[in-house]
Amino acid sequence: MSKADVKQLYETYGQNMCLAPFFNSFYSTCGIVNPNETAVNHVRPCSVIQAGTQWNIVNENITESRNTDLWQTVRQSFLNGNLPDLCQTCINAERYGSSSPRQLNNEYLFEHLDVDIIGELQRIIDSNLYADKVYAIDYMPSNFCNYACVMCYSGASSQRYTFELKQGRSIKYEINPVDSDFFDIIQDVKILGFTGGETILQPEVMRLIDYAIEHGLAHDMIITVLTNASDFPDSIIEKFKKFKRVLYTVSIDGVGDVIEYQRRGAKWPAVEANAIKIHNTLAVDEIVNHVVTSINILSAMDFVNWCRDNDFKFISVSNVFQPYLGMSALPPELKELALQRLQAGRQEYEQYADEYQSYKRNWLNTVDLLIATVKNSTFDPQALTQFVQHIKTEDLVSKKPLREVVPEWAPWFL
Repeated sequence: MSKADVKQLYETYGQNMCLAPFFNSFYSTCGIVNPNETAVNHVRPCSVIQAGTQWNIVNENITESRNTDLWQTVRQSFLNGNLPDLCQTCINAERYGSSSPRQLNNEYLFEHLDVDIIGELQRIIDSNLYADKVYAIDYMPSNFCNYACVMCYSGASSQRYTFELKQGRSIKYEINPVDSDFFDIIQDVKILGFTGGETILQPEVMRLIDYAIEHGLAHDMIITVLTNASDFPDSIIEKFKKFKRVLYTVSIDGVGDVIEYQRRGAKWPAVEANAIKIHNTLAVDEIVNHVVTSINILSAMDFVNWCRDNDFKFISVSNVFQPYLGMSALPPELKELALQRLQAGRQEYEQYADEYQSYKRNWLNTVDLLIATVKNSTFDPQALTQFVQHIKTEDLVSKKPLREVVPEWAPWFL
């Protein structure tokens, strides 16, 4: 099958259908809680659906937790043609003209999952919406990370956790063992994703990779790794060769000072060198993910041009979770400037579009996604106020203040 076959899904169940609550799971064994509380493992349909205690593990059993009334309600909502209120990330992305995680995941499963998707979906429906298998699981074992990105939070970064403690937050971080049926579930998993935290720095990730190899699961399993490209050890390459396929997503939100500001702790020369090294490694298929913010949108063409110059074939564009770091914080004059730069860049790429191989059109498509993201946004003065307050705090510990990294923002920080 190919991702184009996703049309079968939409023809059968409507354009709002999402496979995540039927096929996927985001499973976390770590958490941030108040000092007098205990962190509980949780499992929810995907990483971007609204979090909360309603997704907590029931009776130390993942399968049981995936079939609670809430999961059933979410599944039925999609079958009814509706995006649940819990899915605000996808709702907003589609409202602003961007590809949503829902759409991308549907395409992703049709492209990579060696399963009769329509048939399996019907089997779940015929079983009163009870899903006994997990075909694609994203596993978050810890928040261990060497970055403190300005759009991150303590639960996803140990560096960010330390930063928030220094800011006076009274919180506690805990890591728990996996639940009772975790290794039973792994037997059926076809796509195993690792997230965090910085994935390749987490011992739990390496242990599970070794487990899949030692138990004969790797040859029939795709693994996905989300990384900040701060490192790419040679020792992991031999392990990757044991798997059916490795999809290695590298987060690059800009070049030079821009990425070093947005992803605090990044060193651009190292990130660039590792991204190119990954790109040239036959054991992996690399995807470059670009998180769009009001910080990097004014220099977005520098990023696109860098992808072109280094022949990166696959690029995805993601919207930042926090609205006050997104396009709604852009004052009208900066929005207009961002559009001018993107449209000028688009003209340059468009004149060569017919000469490009199909994958090279991704550069033009990336510019179009960025333009749509800016065009479809609405300025919110309150978001701008929050943005300025947030950046003033970040500037206290950043190598350079934002007004020096992105001079266009300087008038708002005088």
